[in-house]
Formats: sequence, C-alpha cells, structure tokens
Amino acid sequence: MSAADITISKTAGPSGQEINAICIGSGRFLRSVLVPLLSSHAKPCVFQTRGRTFVDSFKPCDDDCNTNPELLTYPVDTIEFDGTMTTSEIEIYAAGTLGTADGRSHLMDNLVSNIDSLTVIGVGVTEAGLQNASNQCMIDLTELLFKVYTRISVDTADSLQCPNPNGKICIINTDNVPNNGDVIRDHVLHNGRDIYNENEGFIDFLQSKIAFLNTMVDRITSSRPNSNGLVPLCEPLPMKALVICDPGRDLPSWMSYDEIQSKFGVKIRHSSKELDCDIALKLRVANGTHTAVAHIMALSSLVNTEAFCDDPSPSSPAATILAYVDSLYQSQILPAAVSDGISAEETETTWADWRQRLLHPKFGLSTFFITQNGAAKCGIRLVPTIKGLINASAATNGRENPLSVSMAFAVAAILRFLTPSSKGKSSKQPGNHNGIYTNWLDTVDTAAAESCDDTVSYADGLRYNLREGWYEFRCSMKLISGGDCRETTLPDALSKFNEPRQPSAYHDIVKRYLLHPEGGNLQTLLDDVDDEDEFFKSKTLDAFVDAVSVLYARMISGDNMVQLLVEMLQRDHAYINGFETSCQLIAEVSIHAQDSVTPLHYSVASIPANSTLMNRKVRAADIHSVVWSEVRGQEVIDLHTHLLPPSHGALCLWGIDEMLTYHYLVSEYFMTAPANVTPEAFFAMNKKQQADLIWESLFIQRSPISEATRGVLTTLQALGLQFEIDNRDLDAIRRFYDGYREEGLEGVEKFVAEVYTTAGVKYAIMTNIPFDSAEAQHWRPVRKEYPGTFKSALRVDPLLAGDRKTIENALKASGYATSLEDARKYLHD
Repeated sequence: MSAADITISKTAGPSGQEINAICIGSGRFLRSVLVPLLSSHAKPCVFQTRGRTFVDSFKPCDDDCNTNPELLTYPVDTIEFDGTMTTSEIEIYAAGTLGTADGRSHLMDNLVSNIDSLTVIGVGVTEAGLQNASNQCMIDLTELLFKVYTRISVDTADSLQCPNPNGKICIINTDNVPNNGDVIRDHVLHNGRDIYNENEGFIDFLQSKIAFLNTMVDRITSSRPNSNGLVPLCEPLPMKALVICDPGRDLPSWMSYDEIQSKFGVKIRHSSKELDCDIALKLRVANGTHTAVAHIMALSSLVNTEAFCDDPSPSSPAATILAYVDSLYQSQILPAAVSDGISAEETETTWADWRQRLLHPKFGLSTFFITQNGAAKCGIRLVPTIKGLINASAATNGRENPLSVSMAFAVAAILRFLTPSSKGKSSKQPGNHNGIYTNWLDTVDTAAAESCDDTVSYADGLRYNLREGWYEFRCSMKLISGGDCRETTLPDALSKFNEPRQPSAYHDIVKRYLLHPEGGNLQTLLDDVDDEDEFFKSKTLDAFVDAVSVLYARMISGDNMVQLLVEMLQRDHAYINGFETSCQLIAEVSIHAQDSVTPLHYSVASIPANSTLMNRKVRAADIHSVVWSEVRGQEVIDLHTHLLPPSHGALCLWGIDEMLTYHYLVSEYFMTAPANVTPEAFFAMNKKQQADLIWESLFIQRSPISEATRGVLTTLQALGLQFEIDNRDLDAIRRFYDGYREEGLEGVEKFVAEVYTTAGVKYAIMTNIPFDSAEAQHWRPVRKEYPGTFKSALRVDPLLAGDRKTIENALKASGYATSLEDARKYLHD
C-alpha cells in the first residue's frame, strides 16, 4: 500500500497491521540510534513532523532502481576510528508525514486503526518542540495517544494490544531536554484536559497505561555530503548513545538483553539517580572538556577537533591543548565527581570512551560551532565540577584548595572568547551589530588561512575569517553593572575597559558572571549555609576568581594562550605543579581584600617578566594590587640566622619541638609558669617534655596572640597543618615532621628545600662559630658540602673578647699551634 503522504512496506501487512512502534519525527539522531534499536526486534514506522523529504526518499525511481520493493530501508553512515566508512541499511515498515492533512489522516485514522499492537512511541523532536504544550509536535502526540486510547478502550477482539511487561506503551524521546519524559507527560496531560474536554477516561489512560520515560542521548551526528540531510553521518556508537530510565520496568523485555544494549549503545536504568549520574558524567566529562578545548582551539585557529590528530609533534599547539585537557579531567573533573558521590570507576570509563571519541581522526567537530552559548555552557558543564571542588575545600575547613589553574584557564578562555574588540581591524568593524559581536583571534594560522575560504559560516549568522583573524559570536546574557547598577550584556561589560588592565580590574566582573544564574550560578553555593561554611566557600571562590582574572588579563593583554599552557606544562614561573597548580598560587589579592593587617605571604609572581601585561599602563586604581603582587613575589635574603644545613647533623635544628622551645617562647612560658617549674627543673627535661609544657601553657590554656606564638602557627599553616592546629593535635604535628625524619638525611634536605621555597627565601646567612668544636668538626679536615641556600658568616666573638682558652682548645683540636698567626690560618682554612 502506498499513497502520496505515506509508504508502507509489504512486510508490514496489507494495511500495516504488523507495525508495533511509531516514531514521530525523523531527526538524524532518532534515525541513527532509536530506530535501529527498534528495528532489531520490533517493526517501527517513521513520520516526519513537517515537510515530506523523508517519505519522498522512498518513492520508486522510473528505472525501477528499488531492487526489493517489499522492503523500506534507509542508510546510516558511520565513520570508524580507522577512517573507513560503513553504511547500515535500517529497515522500517512505513514512512509518512504529519505535515499534510492526508499524511496526518494516514497515521491517526488509518494506521492506528489497523495495527494489532503498540509497544513504543519514539519522539524525535528538537528542544524547541518541547518548550510548551501548544507546540505542534505535542499536539500531534496527544492526538495520537487519544486515537490509541480509543482503540484500546474498546473491549472487543479487535482492540489494540500492548504486549509490554506491564501493558504500558513507552514514550522514548531523543533530545537532551532535562527530564524530557516528565516534560512530555506534563504537556500531554495539559493538552488532554484542554483539547479533549477533561475526558477522565483519557486522562486515566495517560496516567496508568503510558510510561513517559526520561532519557539521555549522546551520539555525534551530521549528514552525508550532498544528501540534503537525509543520510545520517555518525561517529561509531558510543558506550551510552541512548540511556533510558525505566523505573517501572515497562520497556519491551527484549530491550533488557545485554547483547542488544551493547550492540546499539543503549543503557537501561531503573532509578532516576542512575540516570542523573549518567547525565552528570556526560555534562562534566564529555561536554565539560569539549567546551574547555573548543574555546582555546577556536581562538588558536584550530577550527576542527581533528587537529588533535593532524600534527603528531609533541610540541604542537594541539598536543599542548590535549595535555591540558587530560589534566583538567584528572585533577579537576574526576576528583569532583568522586567527591559528589559518583564512582571513580564509572567516571574513568566515561572518560576513556569520550577521549577516544574526541580523538577521532576523521570525525571532528567545528570548534567554533561548539563555542555557541558559551556563557551558559560554562555554568552547565564546568561549574558542577567547580562546585564540587569548592565543597570539598569547605569540608576540610579550607585546608585544601583543589581548584587548579587548569579550571581557571577554562573559564578565562570562555571570557576571552566573549570579549568583543573595541578597535576595528582590516575589513571588519567592532561593536554590537544586531546582537552579533566581533573579536580577533589569539593566533592567526597563516597556513590554515591560505587553505580555506576567506569567510566561513559556522552557525546561523555567525562567521570567522582566519586570513584576517576575526570571528563573530552572540551572547545576550545580562549583568548588573557594579558601578551604576545598569543592566548590560556580558560582552559589553567586558569591553567597557577599552584597553587591557591589570588583573584586579577584572575581579568584580568575573565574580558577577560566576555568581549570575545565567552564568556560573555559583550563588547557589553560598545560599542557605552557616557562617563558617560560607566563609570557607567564599574564600575559595575568591581565590578562583582572582586566578581567572590573572589569566584573563594576560590573554586580553596579548599573551598567547597556547604559550600560557606551555608555561603550565613546563612548570614555569608560578606554575610549580604544572596544570595542577593551586589557584591560590597565582591569585593576586584583590583590592577589596587588602588592608593594613592582611599578612603578606610569599608567592612566585603570577605575572612573569616576559608577559605583555608588564608593558601595560598601571592605572591609579590598580597600583595597590600591582605593588602588592610585585612585593609578594620577591625572594628575600635572611641576613642573620642561627640555621645550619642538614649536613651538620644534630646542629641542624628543625621540627615542632625546636620551634616550641625557641628562647622567645621559653621566656614567655616562664612569665606564667607554675611555681614548681623552676628554670633548673625545666632545663633538666628533654626537648619533647619542654615542648609539651610550652604547648599546653601558651597554645591550649591561653590564646596564642604573641608575636612568637603567632609565628609558630603561621609556620604550621604554611606547611598545610591547619587541620592539626584546629584540633590542637601536637602529636599529629610531630608525625608530620617524623615523615621526613624517616627518610634520613634525604628527608631533612627535602624538608629544608620545601621551607625555603614556601617562605620565598633565596638564601640564609648562617652564624658559624669556628671555635666551637661541635661545629668545627663539620668544616675540618674537609668541609662538608651543603646547598647554596646556606651562606657562611663567621662569628669570632672569642677573638674580640680575648677568650684565649676557647681559641687555643679549638686550635689544638684541629692540629694548629696556638699563635695568632695560626689562629688566622685556622680561620682562613
């Protein structure tokens, strides 16, 4: 049977009675995932919602090119990972259109009246089609279900049957609208009451005999060139091409077979929590990394993700970006997912699947296309990870700040992409033209520019030109200006500076974007929490905002983005831990956080000397921040210490007991010591016993507010021992130091090096007493080697004081005569 608006195969029966699954819509994803699944065990038909191109593709040719008229099949192309293409022929049992009155009648009146059973209704409409109940596709679905209800409710031998386990017809949607099954159910119920006059039987049918299932879809598809969109062109089936949440176990029983799910990339979940986990992993792992790399690659003139495979050189920009995204996943996305209760195994499996897809050498995506709606995508795809890491930091009372520069770079790159240029260049003029902004690429790839058209359209109304180095973008997100409280778009707010500024100038706008509901939506992180929790979360968030501001300022000033990543990769400057460097290490203290009592702790300068930002003007409003940053980043020389290197054994005094028994603290202890603890009794004790007394008296029984006690606490905080301080746990602090002692000399040297790095001390000048036999043994007969962080300075007080006995004993012990000339030679040697 065939008609102008419907074609039914002979295998479906004379009037299509064998058909038992109906698909509304003919989108590429529905045709490349859901229909092949249904066709394996059911007999589906496909009705285009508008137009007739799909049904017309089945019309016989004049030369009878259809070799098997009994079958209706359509092709789906898959580009395999080795670059070869395979084409699958997917069998359906009818094709039609709902775009004409006759086409609607063929489905609603004829086909539904003739089919014997119905198991699944597929809905393959776009996100726009699910926006409200009055959209035509929702009206079509409601009408279809009413026709089905009319047939099922007839208690005759010809009534329509549903052989599913619980007798419920399953609605499966193939769009990524959150809770799409629930959305469709609400729309259909609304239409059922509105269009069918509150027909209680129909409403009861919808609620009891229809299973509206929530789904997640994930297969990258385009179309075969010159096919007018009719032939899906796809990547290989991912592990989770279609995830269906079936809490009532209403799906056809054959869909539960493992071999079916594996073959068609389908996962069946039985709880909303499982589906939520799948969606979270897709957003965080796949979409999050995709969004991060797309903005960097587009700005670097890498216009397709296939660039990851085009240049095998480990130093190529694409290789650097890939190393970056690997770290972004390992150091940010994975730990945040685990912190939020998602299993590490499931997360790793998702990443392995996605990374293989991302590196497909012959099926890349336009990086510019991916950047669309970047302001919102940051909040949807990256911020869940940011929230997870901030929550994890707050859970440790701020002891740990797992947010790293890799995540800050991702946000800064998005803001860089969304910053319009204020100056014209070449044939393109700046400004906002009908909601479209223009900016200049970070890198102009001359070779790529010569191999492509002058101007390329990458989305509706949006273009780029590699030769001239410009691109267009849209962003309608509105912010409230921090100064005059006027509403303005994010791009307009970012462009108001007219010229590059220092990082502190951007702190306010970056934070307002990250807190905004349509941006990062991080305000929800700070709502409804207690004061202590809010303090730690705000502190961590501010450090992240500062880090984003630093990186954004460098990008805007002209520092090449890929070179910034190279700095991180090579652990240059402040990036001591590479991509995993904490945001705190590059965060410049923002102006609002600076005051006369804020301690100035050393940190490697966040802006290196070769940055173009160093050549930019420093405005009056930025002076405080710039001076703060520059002073903080300077190494110091300690001109007078009593330190000795680890090579000097017991003379190298270090550890918590040595700090607690420093003479300033001993003096302070005796100001309040009980009468029965005399100096003689105190100094008769061993070092640990003395330290215990001072800890109990000055840090437990009293508030440690003196300069000496605060110095101890500051040191312990800098070493990462805030948790031990909070718990007043001296034994735990000792165990920290013991971890280094257990490694012997190497452990002590490692600890000393870490202290110098943390404190920003270039070197310290020792106070060496040559006439002290305990110290002299380390200089004679051969001086022991020690690092350049220790410089020698002789203390010759016995010579000046005329302490002949001490001098002569030292000379004799080293084999020298006791003359003045020998004393001079001893010091020289």
